[in-house]
Amino acid sequence: TNGAFTELGDVATFTFTGLTANTAYTLQVLASNAGGDSATAQTSATTNNVPPPPAPGAPTGLTTSGITQTAVTLSWTKSAGATAYKVRTGTTGAFTVLGDVATYTFTGLTANTTYTLQVLASNAGGDSATAQTSATTNNVPPPPAPAAPTGLTTSGITENSITLAWTKSATANAYKVRKGTDDWTTLGDVATYTFSSLTADTAYSLQVLASNAGGDSAAASISARTLVNTQVVVTPTATIPAQTRDELVLAPAPPRERKPKEPTPIPTPTATPTPIFSTCELLPPSMRVTGYHAVTQCRQVDHRGVGIWEVINAGIVDAVDVWAYIPPDLEICFRNRGSLVILAAENVPRFAEPLPYYLRGGMTCALLNRAGTVVLLHRTLFPGGPVAAPVTPSPTIPARRLLQNCMVTLQYALNFRDSPAGNIMDVLPALVRLTALERSAGWFKVDYHGRRGWVSANYVTPDGAC
Repeated sequence: TNGAFTELGDVATFTFTGLTANTAYTLQVLASNAGGDSATAQTSATTNNVPPPPAPGAPTGLTTSGITQTAVTLSWTKSAGATAYKVRTGTTGAFTVLGDVATYTFTGLTANTTYTLQVLASNAGGDSATAQTSATTNNVPPPPAPAAPTGLTTSGITENSITLAWTKSATANAYKVRKGTDDWTTLGDVATYTFSSLTADTAYSLQVLASNAGGDSAAASISARTLVNTQVVVTPTATIPAQTRDELVLAPAPPRERKPKEPTPIPTPTATPTPIFSTCELLPPSMRVTGYHAVTQCRQVDHRGVGIWEVINAGIVDAVDVWAYIPPDLEICFRNRGSLVILAAENVPRFAEPLPYYLRGGMTCALLNRAGTVVLLHRTLFPGGPVAAPVTPSPTIPARRLLQNCMVTLQYALNFRDSPAGNIMDVLPALVRLTALERSAGWFKVDYHGRRGWVSANYVTPDGAC
């Protein structure tokens, strides 16, 4: 009853199309010529009812293929009368509507995971029941565990810290470090770590391992010793025999308060001169000087005492000044490994020269024939390596004598050795009283809580049949 008319020719019939099923329509017609339009004539008619087709049956023949770590392809046999399909993973959530297809690839999945895959058929009559199957994505194997780090070095050694560096392992994305048997500390993808809060003059086993999703590598380890506390004040009370100087274990003392220096009075000559005590016998355990004279002087120094940037940048591990009289057989040994240079006192200004060194008993040693500063370096400044160690005749160990009813009291903390002048097993505390089992020239074999070893006879007080 409204809208535009459709003009026809001189006809008596017209078919309305594009109508909706089961719908009533008013149909109008009017006649027309040059004189105008007639009145409208109309009638009504209802289109036929077209019932929707039945919903299709569920797809059959579900199969999976093309399975990877992140994707699965689902295929099915089409359902009769279906015009579209819907799919989803799991049993909840929205379906993805597809066209008239018989396959679909699910992507973006997680490796080594089982999924429920569902599909249903659809047409104008509705959706079919859901058909489903399951599939498990492939497992992504973890990478192999990395190899252990290599090229372990230590630097920046102080009284309470040591910096450990290493060469990274291929495929590693993290590292773990520890000292001794402590718990591991997990780091990121780094190649250095500084152990802090350490104890002065203490040897540490430093360990590092590489890690990734495949696991941990074997541990690589290196040993290093912290520097001794340089604030050592010891007043000797007696001349220490040369062959046993290293038996005395000196503990660091607190720093003394500095007082204004008073004018030095002119001494009055006396009949008995004051004895001279060499400082070389008071060096920390990180170094050892032997073959020195009573007037030879030694002092441990740090980078400030070295004072040459070329040497400092090479990584100072330890250093000692030696001056006054230098005997021809004076030997300097460091407990850490490295290369040696000397800053000779005769050169002004001083400069670094290579000092031929050799390895003896796990120590880095050299013979010194002039005064100066001997520096143990982490990095080699000059080409070349260790030389052959000088041959020292083996001393004859005197026959041992078994003891009964002999006790000894240690005057100081002493080295506890596995044989006379042998390897150091431990350090025994001062003022303990022990049973002596054997006697050899300059040595006592003692029992310390069930452990048996040797201590120097020069620093004990014997009691009984000794």
